Amino acid sequence: DQSKYKGQILLSMSIIFQAASVEPLLSDD
Repeated sequence: DQSKYKGQILLSMSIIFQAASVEPLLSDD
């Protein structure tokens, strides 16, 4: 079960990272 929990954290982190990468592009407009 711990590996599944780890996967959820990695998934959340990747989503947050994507959002952080996209935000500057949107505001740079």
